[in-house]
Amino acid sequence: MINILGFLKKNDYILSPEISGHLTQDGKILANKEIYLEGSFLKHRYEDKTKTDLNGYFHFEPMIHSQWLKKFSLNQAYSYFGIYLVNEEERIYLWHSILDYDEPLDLIVDNLKNTKCEINSNQYQYYFKNPVVPHGVDLMVLSRCKINGYKRREKRQKD
Repeated sequence: MINILGFLKKNDYILSPEISGHLTQDGKILANKEIYLEGSFLKHRYEDKTKTDLNGYFHFEPMIHSQWLKKFSLNQAYSYFGIYLVNEEERIYLWHSILDYDEPLDLIVDNLKNTKCEINSNQYQYYFKNPVVPHGVDLMVLSRCKINGYKRREKRQKD
């Protein structure tokens, strides 16, 4: 039986893509370091964690939110995800983004499939041309990882 209205179909929203990266501190490999991935969609929050291997590499599977009802097309539903580690009880964010999408944009997927992150580097605000709305506001990501494809970046000032 075909479900014409799609009521019985679960809708998946991919909050973060598959992530693979390499972590260093002052150029030295950070082995066995816990790294956290957090995400949210509407009122739902998700958390995951992994550890770097002996060579400083880490990996996360995609973070997916599923729900029965489709989001309303007139409502903006921002997808958030952040990658961070904890150092002396302080969160150090490697990546932080809040964007409106049902699945990660290419700029996110391309930059996180093999990223290199230095925890003592400056955090930058990276601005990307909006791929959804050609004359729309640029999209912005905060990161201290190596990022490609951006229009411009600005060093983030400490609070």
